Formats: sequence, C-alpha cells, structure tokens
Amino acid sequence: MKKYQILAVVLGMLILTASAGRADTITAFLDSPADKTGVAGIETIHGWAFATNDAPVSVYLRVNGTTQHDYPLPCCGPREDVQWEVAGAPLNTSYSGVVNYARLGAGEHTVGVEIQADGCEPVILEHTVMVAVPGNVEFNTAFSFEDSWTGVDAHDDHILIINATTGAEMGRSANLRVEYSIPTQNTGIVEAYNESATTGETLHEVQTIFNEHCISCHSDAYEGGRPVAGLDLAEGNMPRNTIAAGSGQLSDGTLLINPGRPDESYLVEKIAVDAPTRGSRMPHRMPPLSDGEIETIRNWVLDGALVPSGSAYDGDGGHDDDHDHDDNHDDDDDDDHGHG
Repeated sequence: MKKYQILAVVLGMLILTASAGRADTITAFLDSPADKTGVAGIETIHGWAFATNDAPVSVYLRVNGTTQHDYPLPCCGPREDVQWEVAGAPLNTSYSGVVNYARLGAGEHTVGVEIQADGCEPVILEHTVMVAVPGNVEFNTAFSFEDSWTGVDAHDDHILIINATTGAEMGRSANLRVEYSIPTQNTGIVEAYNESATTGETLHEVQTIFNEHCISCHSDAYEGGRPVAGLDLAEGNMPRNTIAAGSGQLSDGTLLINPGRPDESYLVEKIAVDAPTRGSRMPHRMPPLSDGEIETIRNWVLDGALVPSGSAYDGDGGHDDDHDHDDNHDDDDDDDHGHG
C-alpha cells in the first residue's frame, strides 16, 4: 500500500476501538477485497492487524455476518509499510488467506475478518462484494476465448468478453465484464452471465422478431446487398454485429447491445422510444414492435444477451467495420428503405 493510502486510512478510521475506555485495543485494516467491488474465483483476503498490548493476534474469516472460527487466516507476517506509517505498529502485522468466492454463489455478499487478541475487544472488518461465477460452477475445469469477441462499455469502464466457453465439455457460453480495480491494482471479472437451458429458446424468440420486422433492410437482402446503417440483423450475423458493438450513429461509446444493461443499449432505445437520441423509432415507417416483443428483447439483454455455445450464432457473422460505421447508410438518411 502506498504511503498516501496508509496515511488516509490511519487518519480516516483505522484505529478501531471496541470500547473507548480501554487502553488496549486492536488496530487493523482490511486491504482486500475492496469494498463495493466485484470478485470472482479464487482470490486472497488480506490486510494487517496488531494489538497495542503486544498480545498475539488471531484472525478469522467472516462471511455474510458469521465468523468462521474453523477458518483462521495465517497471521502475522512482515509489513514494513505499516510499521513505517502507523504509530506503534510492529513489523509483523500481515494476515492473508485464500477464498473461493464461487462457493458463496453469484450476487452480493459481505466478506471480512474478525480479529481477536487477549486483553482487547474483538474487531470486525467487513466489505460488501458482488460475486461473479463464470459457468455457475465452483471450479472451472476448462475455459476458452477461442470463439469470443470483445467490446468496451465506456460508461461503466468495463471490458466485455462475449461468448467465452466454459465447462469440462466446453458446453456453456458466458459473457463477462472485466474491471480494473484501483484498490487492488489489478483486473478481474466483476460480472458473469451464463448460458442456461433456455438460452437457445430465448435467442430464437429474439431472432424471430428481427426476422419479421427488421431484416428486409438490416441484412444483405437490402438494395445492393448492403444493410442500412451497416447493421446486419440476419440470423447468424446478428450477435457479432450487435452485442458489445458500437453504433456508427453515436460517438459517446454507447453500445448497440450492452449485456445486462438494456437501458444503456442503443438498439433497445431505437425500438422502444418514440424520440430516440438520433433519428426515428424503428422499424422505419412501420408500426412499432408490440410491448411483448420489446419486453422479449429487453429481457434477453438484461439476462446478458447470451448466445448458445456451439450454435450457428457464434460464427464471424459477416461483420464489416466499414459498413457498421458508415454514416452514409444511417437510418435517418434512408427514408425510403422500408421497415428495417
């Protein structure tokens, strides 16, 4: 931990005293996991602690408000930075252990430590984390990016990895969000959307809507074989042309389909809003999609915009960057293009 970080911690509330009237206290800090951050897989939980009466310190894992007395964390190793910056700190203050966050299950949890020392009141340190579980398993025996593609969610500052495959038989797809953490100075998976038994059926429903209302303009069936706005929504091409893909109509980094974020997906806006950010509502010059059709697409995006592993949807899809970003083929400029 850098000097300014240690000082900020000490000045902020680092000296934790369970009883204001006691002279002997425990001074401690939980370095990792950082508070309000995403975690995944096997990671360390670590920090530092010491007792002002020099009594030996014991540290126990704490999960969702319960101290795991059968899971002590090794303590205490050398931390010269703490000794230099924290008044009264000895050299050996470091504690550290390993946690497989997948065992907690996906979602929000509290993780921390309870610290004990003879003659001092125990101290509890806890942080809130959001656990991601790629593949929905405690331990992935196989993982591949071979058929995946990537994008950037500029609003959340996440890297998006689409259509990774997991599992012993490589039989499940997963869409992942990766974030750089300032507190840990490292990158990690912060959200995972995993293929389920209904993924194929859901995508079929979404593709059927595009087939019925959009592909006469947004496919190579359009005049000259060039989809309007360079957006090809034909079966087999739609996923790579929309999921984590930028729009040639916007310059603010908004994605056509932002997995898990339907309200930040430009394609959803174009079919659901009467006055979208740019141009007119789609389908062009045709009745809008029904509420049920819009909800089907929104729910698909909300659940991570998943594509079944090994399906016909995870090919290259005819993606053409020159077409996708050609403003001469903007929906707003092609007023006679039908109902794409």
